[in-house]
Amino acid sequence: MVEYGLLDKEKAENYKDFLSPEAYSRRKEESVFYYGAICDEKVVGVAAFIADDESELLSVSVSPKWQKQGIGSKLVDAVVDIVKDCGSALLETFFSVQEGNESGMDKFLWRCGFYKEEYIKSTDCKEYSKI
Repeated sequence: MVEYGLLDKEKAENYKDFLSPEAYSRRKEESVFYYGAICDEKVVGVAAFIADDESELLSVSVSPKWQKQGIGSKLVDAVVDIVKDCGSALLETFFSVQEGNESGMDKFLWRCGFYKEEYIKSTDCKEYSKI
């Protein structure tokens, strides 16, 4: 059974493989949090986010053998609830456009309720918003 909850940032080294380099490097910031999916005491997915006036989903990752089971969606839904509770009116995310996965990430974020704001050509990123 998969359980969900906030992860201890002091133990980020234990689940570093689930974090984008930016999400890991920002672990000491007060407004950065990690929300995880855990099964049999092992982390199987993590959503990293900033919860403040300008909330941002930094990354979301699920172990390949645990994908397609709704874990990523549950992680994102939990992050949305947390940032709403913090008073944020908007949750943004920026994802690099990786050849071959453009439509996969678009579909995932769309299913999670995000809508595409714009494509930022200078950084090869797409900006999405929710809430």
